Amino acid sequence: MRTALITYSKVANRGGEPYFLTAGNRLRLVPAYNALLRAGFNPAIFASADEADVISTKQFQKADQVVFGKMVKPMYWLLEKCRDDGKRVIFDICDDPWDYPELHEMIPLAAQADFCTTSSDGLAAKLRSRLGIPIKTVNEPPDCTFGKPVLAPNDSRLRLLWYGSNTNAASLAGIADALAPLTADRRIELTILSAFKSSFDQVLATSTADFVIRFEEWVPDLQDKILAETDLVLIPKRNDGWSELKSANRLVTAIAAGRLAIAAPIPSYQSLAEWSVLTNDFLGGIRDVLARPDFYLDKLHQGQAYTRDKYDLPVIEAEWKALLT
Repeated sequence: MRTALITYSKVANRGGEPYFLTAGNRLRLVPAYNALLRAGFNPAIFASADEADVISTKQFQKADQVVFGKMVKPMYWLLEKCRDDGKRVIFDICDDPWDYPELHEMIPLAAQADFCTTSSDGLAAKLRSRLGIPIKTVNEPPDCTFGKPVLAPNDSRLRLLWYGSNTNAASLAGIADALAPLTADRRIELTILSAFKSSFDQVLATSTADFVIRFEEWVPDLQDKILAETDLVLIPKRNDGWSELKSANRLVTAIAAGRLAIAAPIPSYQSLAEWSVLTNDFLGGIRDVLARPDFYLDKLHQGQAYTRDKYDLPVIEAEWKALLT
């Protein structure tokens, strides 16, 4: 099926394949694009393009279906043109749009789609109830290469990692105070891997000689390197009323990389509870892991096998192929 994929984000050519810096597009539109390509179709990506420019192209005019990724600028005319031309319309919604003011105008447009795809069963249920159209959940592949499971922090240092969007910076509020008792036994090093350093000024200001907090600007491939140098991944949640209907991707990524994660027990993480530590007591969770490293390393090996079966890129591409062809 001839397909046009449209998003606000800029796309780059990386090794002959499309690449987005934004995770929502990198982990969703790219697998969809590759699934169509491998099925013998020739999909077109319109990234950061104006409506008039899209409509004027032969790729759009000949498209049988249009997949709208995340949009911060609503494209009313483009959607109307899709409808007038009888094209199938799909909206991919990977974040709760009611959380983000810049996504609010996308909501009534998505309600006009033939169906929507989304990143978690919880968000699917919310979209289904509010939009009144069919919703399909499509998982996201790990945002890393698979790595050897390791759980062997030394007695003098514990290396922790937090990664994600800067919009989740608030989830780290108070983390240094909560984990301060760990410094009685060893030096704690917390790396924050994200964008827009100023979003993390408050937590970075709590760095001390015993509890060092450093920021690294996210760039392609750096996440793999830092994960390989990490003992444990931390994934706390915000406590300010934001939706907990997230994808499982950050937890999937930690397991795939071979690193145990201490994560807040949000709905999408429950299916991975067997191979991680789901708790709001991060101090207690870390202490338990340090006391039983062999027990948790065995779980991590099992979890990685599960992750390969359910979230490996070929599996995700097959899900997109089933929906789009």
